[in-house]
Amino acid sequence: MTAQDSPVVVGLSHSAASTAAVRYALQEGVRHSCPVRVVHVDDDAEHSDRPLDQGGTRPMSSQQRLFGRVGDAMSDLGDAAEEMTVSVARLQGNLEDELTRAAADARALVVGQPGRCRHAGLDERLRAQVDCPVVVVPARP
Repeated sequence: MTAQDSPVVVGLSHSAASTAAVRYALQEGVRHSCPVRVVHVDDDAEHSDRPLDQGGTRPMSSQQRLFGRVGDAMSDLGDAAEEMTVSVARLQGNLEDELTRAAADARALVVGQPGRCRHAGLDERLRAQVDCPVVVVPARP
């Protein structure tokens, strides 16, 4: 895989910082002419109290809203979005483990700034586990 083929990987959640991270990652994809991989993780520990649908996954309505935000961010890029390769993956498992795996071939891993929740310190833990730069994007006012 060439450096140009290495994707920018970005974690997508329900937070405003995550939305800002997706926008940043897409802009980096345009800037470096590289693919962007958007990853949403249904963290088993975080969502264990939510019911599963018949297929064994979480209901899609919230997922559709999340992925709609990717489309909105791409629309903001205008014509530049037409030249981009963007993939979206919905994974299930431990957030930290899944993001680490997703970043194995990445040129950068982008995450929204964690709040004061159980994900506090996620960026530091990811920096210790991945070989690429980890970019932390705060929520925009």
